[in-house]
Amino acid sequence: DMWTKVIDVELPAGVTLERSPGGPKSVAAAAELLSGAKFPVILNGAGVILSEGGVEASRQLAEKLSAPVCCNYQHNDAFPGNHPLYA
Repeated sequence: DMWTKVIDVELPAGVTLERSPGGPKSVAAAAELLSGAKFPVILNGAGVILSEGGVEASRQLAEKLSAPVCCNYQHNDAFPGNHPLYA
């Protein structure tokens, strides 16, 4: 039975990041992860709406990475719906 099959998996080492709003170490680590991602995807939500300039910053990041942007169901206004990278 696939739902109860026991398997061994190797888990990658965890990454310790600073808590929000994101200090310099967290931002640098996130930038490194994003720039090395093969297929980056951005998920926007309340943080983008509540932060000053969040939607614009998200748009600039998405365009720089050519990354599609998804919005959670409660904040579908967290990215322009008519933008080519809106998913």
